Amino acid sequence: MSDPSGSLDPVLGLMKFGAVEYLQELLTQGHLFMQPVSYFRALEADSARGDSDEALTYCYQPSRTVLEVRGPGGDWQNVGGMVGPMLYREDRGSTGNAFCMFALRASHAEALARQLAETVVDQRNQAFGDCAVVFTDGDELLLRARAAAAKDGLTLRQGLVEYVDKETYHGPMGPFRKFSAFSYQSEFRLVAKPGCVGPRSLMLGSLEDIAVRIPLAEINRMLRLRSDDGSEFFPR
Repeated sequence: MSDPSGSLDPVLGLMKFGAVEYLQELLTQGHLFMQPVSYFRALEADSARGDSDEALTYCYQPSRTVLEVRGPGGDWQNVGGMVGPMLYREDRGSTGNAFCMFALRASHAEALARQLAETVVDQRNQAFGDCAVVFTDGDELLLRARAAAAKDGLTLRQGLVEYVDKETYHGPMGPFRKFSAFSYQSEFRLVAKPGCVGPRSLMLGSLEDIAVRIPLAEINRMLRLRSDDGSEFFPR
């Protein structure tokens, strides 16, 4: 697929992981079920989906931030002793409703070429469910999603999630930036705005012409990298 992100590690394909009953509905009806981005902050017991730091506004490092207090004479004085990153979130308005996918990147293809199948889709992604929908035409999926959003009067942002180090990153966060503990999810997001407090659905119609459903447990065995000259790198 064409890579809309311009990344140095470009997107080669998109996949959705989850329970078979939901992904069958995605395949046959094109149902994009989009939770508010804030929803994922509350899922503390869900190791795959839960993230208490979801959609922060800023991450400030104490080495690059100075806290000051105005003294009796009106001058500003430094307050020392800050430890660890300072995480700031503005809750004014919704950050949107998100549909999250796994992005197969060029670096994953390199793992295929080296015959390291276990490194292609990290095993921790098995926590999402028992099924995977692999989009055989990711560009067409995105076209249909944008058309459905426009029909419903929504704007749709799309892109890779950038993973940053919680102990060193200093700057803005938002719905397309997460801490590196979640980098194994290799996430690509669609975010619809204006957001709403509950789930939102986009209906694209059947996606059976551009997607296939496979068992998530078998996904690394069911991916193949092949050159245009016919040579096959993996599996042999």
